[in-house]
Amino acid sequence: MATIRNKKGHTSTKSAASTNALDYHSARRDAATSFALLREMLVLTREAEGKTTRAHHYANEIRLVNRAFSGVAGPLDRDAMTAADLRVLTKLQVRDAALIGSGKAYAERKAMLADYAATLRPRLTGDLQ
Repeated sequence: MATIRNKKGHTSTKSAASTNALDYHSARRDAATSFALLREMLVLTREAEGKTTRAHHYANEIRLVNRAFSGVAGPLDRDAMTAADLRVLTKLQVRDAALIGSGKAYAERKAMLADYAATLRPRLTGDLQ
């Protein structure tokens, strides 16, 4: 059992399985939210350039992130990932959104995300913040 203290100082106990499930669901929600941010940044940036955003543009970005994360551009089963994996994926998606917003070209983002992912991989075995 784990003792959890909330912001008001009240404590409760939760089993490790319950705590892990909450951590996983929180990480899964964060990954989904960061992907929504990535999509929105892509749309806004393309609109500012006078371009429309089509389905293949979203697919290209998620392949870019997937490649940085796993080395493979194909689909990832996010539901099968650990909470630590999802936190790394979230960081990559947020970084890609920031790079899009800063006007980096696809090739630049690809290289920069690969470098960033390399710094995150050692953390997969430890705690991510």
